[in-house]
Amino acid sequence: MTPFVIAYRATSGVEPICRALGVNVASVRSRLARPLPPRALADEALRKMITELFEDNYSVHGARKIRKALRREHGLVVDKDRVRRLMRELGLRGVHRG
Repeated sequence: MTPFVIAYRATSGVEPICRALGVNVASVRSRLARPLPPRALADEALRKMITELFEDNYSVHGARKIRKALRREHGLVVDKDRVRRLMRELGLRGVHRG
């Protein structure tokens, strides 16, 4: 709900969107005022590293090799599912042998 309000608040405003959706304006405004959680901040940093590693390796590495590269080059131990999720969100896919 909040990402929708963020996307369209510049054109329509928060209050009309909340009225149309039947959402309390105060709850949306309090959510917008809160800082990002630590996991989201860490994910942003990881997204940048994953993108760099993916491009440096000719855009062929999948989640498994990206995870190993994160450990080797940056000293980060990251769970494989987290790397997969972030790569999926970024639209990055490794090459499959065929």
